[in-house]
Amino acid sequence: MYIKTNATSAWGEPGPWGMFWEDLSKTESWRPDIAETNPYVVLAVLNELVYNAGIPQQNIYVGDPMKQIYKNFYDIFIAEFPDINYLGNDVLPNYTSLDIVSLGRTAVVKSGSASMHYSDQGTVLDTAFDTLYTILEEADYMINIPTLKAHGRAGVTLSAKNHFGSHTRNNAEHLHIGLVSQPPHNDVPTRTGYGLYRVQVDIMGHQYLGANTMLVLVDGLYPSDEAVTSPGKWDMDPFNGDWASSIFLSQDQVAIESVCFDFLRTEYDGDTPETSRPNWSGVDDYMHQAADSANWPDGIIYDPDGNGNPIPSLGVHEHWNNEQDKKYSRNLGDTTGIELISQFGVPNSIYDDPNAQMATSFILKQNYPNPFNNSTVISYGLNKGSHVSLVIYDLSGKKVRTLQQGHQNSGIYSVRWDGTDQSSVAVASGIYIYTLSASREGSAISRSKRMLLVK
Repeated sequence: MYIKTNATSAWGEPGPWGMFWEDLSKTESWRPDIAETNPYVVLAVLNELVYNAGIPQQNIYVGDPMKQIYKNFYDIFIAEFPDINYLGNDVLPNYTSLDIVSLGRTAVVKSGSASMHYSDQGTVLDTAFDTLYTILEEADYMINIPTLKAHGRAGVTLSAKNHFGSHTRNNAEHLHIGLVSQPPHNDVPTRTGYGLYRVQVDIMGHQYLGANTMLVLVDGLYPSDEAVTSPGKWDMDPFNGDWASSIFLSQDQVAIESVCFDFLRTEYDGDTPETSRPNWSGVDDYMHQAADSANWPDGIIYDPDGNGNPIPSLGVHEHWNNEQDKKYSRNLGDTTGIELISQFGVPNSIYDDPNAQMATSFILKQNYPNPFNNSTVISYGLNKGSHVSLVIYDLSGKKVRTLQQGHQNSGIYSVRWDGTDQSSVAVASGIYIYTLSASREGSAISRSKRMLLVK
């Protein structure tokens, strides 16, 4: 299992935004002023894979192979999951694979056989193919976790463009020629319109990239209007001047690109090139083409594996009816197309029936929302009157806060936690464990769950 993250500013060489090679072992690596895959989103996914799906830690690989894992991200991950493989890049000067290993990373390796073949055959790009890393060809499945962002050359950067970091060159400048705004300039859309070669289609159809992706999870907690700029709050409904604080998930890579594109084009719809990137003509051309070969350019047959087999339809593409309703075909009653399922606010009950008043068993539900920022609600049910305690612990086992202590009758209950300790002092971001214990007539029972606080 390989988890592909987005670490745009974690360059493997000195650069204007990211870290230097010398910084790899230090803690001052992460640029929190740049929107990239949030470490706590990755941690939540690892939590599910290890504790719920039962995947051995040693079978999981995490990273952005052209880049590095920031030291402070690495410290967060390894504290909870020490046996997972965290990728490090040793293909540039100054670091060897032994150096990478000594820092606890698994060094990426160039493949001797896995290649990306670009279907324009040199008519647009200045290269015919790229070599990939062995982690991509050896992974049984991939989870792609890009960040929700606009982009100064592609218009948007989502799961497809996240693989600009999956080949073995030092950068992806050569692939930007296949985007809407070509190098050397940003925000000058020159390849506009529809029916042009789009490099993202090759990526989405490649057997080791899009075709091997079992889940796309777009990190929309703190979106941005560019790949390497600061996150910003969103004006569009339902965010209304607050952080987007959203996660988008789908197993259809075209559908999730389409939905995220609709959100991005609605939010970033200004009067200048810099504020309207997703609204350039042709930004979604690659989605049209990935969904239906009838939209391919004349003379282009997308065959990224180079085996003579054109790619099939890779998913469903459409736009919502309007930005207020945000409904797609299946939301409107059709049997095909996209269905956008959203969840806002705190559920009324811990049961499927919101009117249920009695608990039929001892139950502890997952907190909501999770991850959370300011506060979260923990709900539980008691089928018998009991002496109850609900306590929050950190990962070291230290008690952080007691939310409930004393006798309660049978029924359903909800308690809100505001992210503070027993002294009302705000606690740090991270994973916390909440434990519900109940005792009655000499018997005792308890349940525990994990939650993620993100600030």
